[in-house]
Amino acid sequence: MSSRTLSRLSGIGLLIGGLLAAVGAAPEFFTGDDDDPTNTIAAMAALLRVLGALVIVVGLPSMYSRQAQRAGLLGLLGFLATAFYILILGVAGDAINALSTVY
Repeated sequence: MSSRTLSRLSGIGLLIGGLLAAVGAAPEFFTGDDDDPTNTIAAMAALLRVLGALVIVVGLPSMYSRQAQRAGLLGLLGFLATAFYILILGVAGDAINALSTVY
């Protein structure tokens, strides 16, 4: 797979992940109660945000590798901090919210 194809697939993945995260965030604006674990809409929205965040984290390394020469060490640290932030708050936090309806 060429570098250009990988970069395009990564961009498409980032776009889809962003759209999933945005669709998952939309119900909070309409219902106003996203923290209620018994609300099915809130659980489904949290699952959409988890899926979107995972797709974003999978697509980020290719975008970073395309700009690694110009970004340097500071770019690497920013990339790692962004990926860590998305995994901790985006994936773990929303997974806890989504799966808290099970217990």
